[in-house]
Amino acid sequence: MALSWRDVGIVSAVSLISFLIVGGFPHLLKAFPLDDSWIHQVVARNLAHYGKLGFIPGVWSSGSSSLLWTLVLAVNWKFLPGVNPVAYSDVLNLVFLIAIGLAMLAMARRDGLARPWCWMWALGPVLSGNFVWLGLLGMEHILFVALSVVGIYLWFEPGLRSAVLCACCLGALSMTRPEGLVLAGLAAIAFRLARRSWREVGIVMAVVAICVAAFLWANFLTSHSWLPMTYEGRKWLYFGSVHVPWKARFTFLLSLGLTISRPWSAKAPTVLFLQMSVLALIAIGVFRVFRERRLRMGFLCVWSFALIGAYFVMLPAMSHGGRYQPLFLALNLPLMFLGIESLVGVILPKFKSPRREMAARSAVLITICVLTGLASLAVWRQIARDSTATIESTHETMGRYIVAHVPAEAKVAAFDIGRIGYIYGGKLIDLGGLTNSKFLPYMQQHRMMDYLEARHVEYFVWPSDRDGASMIPDELTITPEIRERLVTVKSFCAPVVVWKINLEAIGNATPCQVLYRVKAAGASPAVPAHN
Repeated sequence: MALSWRDVGIVSAVSLISFLIVGGFPHLLKAFPLDDSWIHQVVARNLAHYGKLGFIPGVWSSGSSSLLWTLVLAVNWKFLPGVNPVAYSDVLNLVFLIAIGLAMLAMARRDGLARPWCWMWALGPVLSGNFVWLGLLGMEHILFVALSVVGIYLWFEPGLRSAVLCACCLGALSMTRPEGLVLAGLAAIAFRLARRSWREVGIVMAVVAICVAAFLWANFLTSHSWLPMTYEGRKWLYFGSVHVPWKARFTFLLSLGLTISRPWSAKAPTVLFLQMSVLALIAIGVFRVFRERRLRMGFLCVWSFALIGAYFVMLPAMSHGGRYQPLFLALNLPLMFLGIESLVGVILPKFKSPRREMAARSAVLITICVLTGLASLAVWRQIARDSTATIESTHETMGRYIVAHVPAEAKVAAFDIGRIGYIYGGKLIDLGGLTNSKFLPYMQQHRMMDYLEARHVEYFVWPSDRDGASMIPDELTITPEIRERLVTVKSFCAPVVVWKINLEAIGNATPCQVLYRVKAAGASPAVPAHN
């Protein structure tokens, strides 16, 4: 369905305003709110400068779960070196937000939704502060949603041209995140609903197969594993083992419900009434979509359910700010708005309201939805500011300290390798299992010192609480025996107020980064170099 310039203008304006609000306008954020965001930048920079995918310059290794996003960021480093990488990724994600809005608007119109609610369906994602916050991360999540929405819209459009374009979208989706290939299977299953021929199904599957092969080849080349090395590292970080316990799967489903009110509250688990109300409205919205047979909108909901199912099996975790379920976050407000409109549409006729009042219903409801969105954007403006400040006051400060005070020839390792590695030049030895899973068994057996000594590491950075305790799984705790072999060199902690909202909203739990020096074997205790 053709979109007018007016449609483009409205969607672009609302997306831009939302992005600027969460981004802190007029004092826009000049860094990323998560440490992982910087890992992507390091890998992309190394690819552009050395021609090899990896976290360490000139060495094939893992570190990024998104091949396509790495290639997109590498364009910045290779051809636009004067453009700030934060600004570059922000502009890209803003474009993807606009693409999502336009595709959802066209989708709702094709499905015959009433005009005002077409707009609420289209603008709902950019009125969710949590979803817009993902656009500030400098990661692939907004791209993933954009390719999903556009690909689904194209699949239900007639003609060979739309099938080819859909194939390109779904192929790119599988290179953006590995779970993206599931959508191609769903599209093939629904080929009769989309009125597609076997030939068109074959085109989609062939393009996706080529892209999946490229993704697998890149993983095997960098880490000798078909799946990204980050997959094993994340399982270890979240569950303390590469084997996912069944309890974690059901906790994951519970967390979806607990975070349903997250767009309006950093303390989502404490606002039970709000959670239940929002969840009920979303359920009504989903029921309405399927009851009215909104084909495209319904298929987008099915894709969201499939992603939840994939993570239930493979990696049952929401991760920071819910970033592992970006489509779930994108659809929450649109479905809630539909639920509100459906509920009011059932209640008002029972009071036999005059036609004039019924005519004003949509205007009032849209106003309520917009105000709800503005409240969400305001909350996540604060979260974006504080989460960025947390990373910059700990990881960024530690990185600059290492550059200034640690001997250039010394080997340095870190658990959080993103921001520190970006400043230090990507020479860090990874202690988080994102680029090398060989470290994980050492931590399971509390043999971290053996790993460090085998690699002649002299300094390493570790996350901790303010009292020096590790705020990570027990398997990764620095034991008293290990601590006797260390000298504390320097620690940097985020301000309490800044860190608190960061913990409550996105689960970035460690307030401090501590630099340790490893004592030589048999050395006597020494006075710390710096307090």
